Amino acid sequence: MIDNIKLYFAANLFNGNFEKCRLREKKESRTEWTLRNPLNNAHISVWQHSNGVVTMKGSLRKWYYGDFSTKDLTLSHFIDATKQIAELLNVPLGVFNKAKISQTEIGLNVPTSIPFSELSKKIVAYGTHRKRKVRGKGMTKDNFGTIYFGERDCEFRLKIYDKSKEIADKDILSEGDAISNILRIEFTLDDKDAFKRKSLPQIADINGLIMHWAKLYELWAEEVGRIVLLNNIPDCGDMDLQDRLFAEALNNYSWKENIRNFEEYIVEHYEEKTISKWKSDMYKRINYLLDNYSGSNEYCKINFYKDITRYLIDLKNNGEKVSIPLMVALLHSNTRYISKENSKTNRIIRGNNNLKQ
Repeated sequence: MIDNIKLYFAANLFNGNFEKCRLREKKESRTEWTLRNPLNNAHISVWQHSNGVVTMKGSLRKWYYGDFSTKDLTLSHFIDATKQIAELLNVPLGVFNKAKISQTEIGLNVPTSIPFSELSKKIVAYGTHRKRKVRGKGMTKDNFGTIYFGERDCEFRLKIYDKSKEIADKDILSEGDAISNILRIEFTLDDKDAFKRKSLPQIADINGLIMHWAKLYELWAEEVGRIVLLNNIPDCGDMDLQDRLFAEALNNYSWKENIRNFEEYIVEHYEEKTISKWKSDMYKRINYLLDNYSGSNEYCKINFYKDITRYLIDLKNNGEKVSIPLMVALLHSNTRYISKENSKTNRIIRGNNNLKQ
């Protein structure tokens, strides 16, 4: 679950040493060290700052499994990794586990039933982030790039890419790994207060991660549920009028055109302080319709959830403590919607259709 992480000890609280580290560079403001895992040669960076602060950053997943593995870091292996690093730095484990978090990546490598080349075309939005950036497309053969939602300075952002392609390009695979249609879904929490803003203030250091590991899965699942996969909606017969109008708009106009018109209507007809709320409601409604009415002959969000659930069951069978019913509920938590109860959102749809006629 945890991948890259940045940790820090406040001034003069680090009581270990750097005897097992390799000096990389000495600067006026800090000394930079590299600490290598003697079992697989993976490494993390350790910086000793002139003000007494010590920071560490790197991928704990790669530290434990090696640089070219598709495995996800489980709680037991996360604990093992922190013990290894604490021992190499000669820091008592109780002290090491109080290291504060300033940046974290949480993600899973999910085997999917269709290749990324097909799935990537369907991913059009994440929450109210409709601006999708794709980087690296075409850099190597059959490379469909990495999908980003959220700007680089955003404190919480999403990255999706073809993990199996990444490994194949490097032509190295760790023993026991699979390499077919593996989708990396990864969220970056980009500062020390990011967990707090996600209502998880108890996760502030390594101890917090260990004690509340299950919360990382819950946060990941809830956010994945906000990803929008675009499909055709073939049967609108059993919908009420408002949902039918919305579905027909999604079927007959491009994604960008629909979202632009919907958002313009919201801006023009609602108070500025409520715009974010109505945009959020709009995306929930889109998710609801696409999740429940997409054509059964093509890969849709329900298939996506099934792929994720199968992988979570595999993790649980291998010892990870994951509540499958809770994870499924959280995946669907952003698409629980009863259309007749949201008359204001209905107006957005009617207004958008009037604009197009």
